[in-house]
Amino acid sequence: MYDSMSAEVEVLDVLCQLVKTVKPELIVETGTFSGLSTLRLAEGLKANGVRRVITCEFDPKVFAAAKQRLDSSRQWIDSLDMNVEGTIDMLFCDSDAPLREWEVRRFLPQMLPHCCC
Repeated sequence: MYDSMSAEVEVLDVLCQLVKTVKPELIVETGTFSGLSTLRLAEGLKANGVRRVITCEFDPKVFAAAKQRLDSSRQWIDSLDMNVEGTIDMLFCDSDAPLREWEVRRFLPQMLPHCCC
């Protein structure tokens, strides 16, 4: 683990491989925190060609801390609030557990039927 809140290195490896396998065009991640999982999702996208991952973080202080890591991959990462346009191919809810049901309900109308979440 990189820290007490981030996913284990093995989980990050699985995320990257999942993206390479599923080949989504638009990934939405909730709960940016340090941006480590965002970068691994983007790494998978990069291997498949230029597509996008949008990461959503409610807490401006947490987002500001992750922004430096995310700036290195701006070609694949769009960082914004919960207003996402387009059809979602993959939804990765990595925010506080109490928020996750709301997030899935929020993005469900935009998700493809074969969506991976």
